[in-house]
Amino acid sequence: MATPDQPGASKGADPDATARWRYGLIVVVVAIAAIVVIFLIAAIRYPTAADGVALVSSVATAISTLAAAYFGIQVGSAGKEAAEKKKDEAKDVAIALAADAPPNSEVAKTLVRRHAFGDPDT
Repeated sequence: MATPDQPGASKGADPDATARWRYGLIVVVVAIAAIVVIFLIAAIRYPTAADGVALVSSVATAISTLAAAYFGIQVGSAGKEAAEKKKDEAKDVAIALAADAPPNSEVAKTLVRRHAFGDPDT
């Protein structure tokens, strides 16, 4: 079963998440194509294996690093969005609990100060 941030997800999926996966696929395809092209150039241009390996390994390392950084940023962004959503849900629950508490109770005052006004000291 696909999650909302994976290809093939339901029609209600976030368009930004779908675009991120599409761009990720493009990044992977371009990276593999570039490495193959460099390998072919090295195989034709350099008669000894050591020279070809030096070229291909340095280029493949750079391309792989950039592709991994792209995906690392995407995972971090998705984690941040999920954490902010959970924070907002917790804030709503705290405010609802404070609304149900007696008006002048310390619990209600503490919850309202902490979650509605962002006062971490309470």
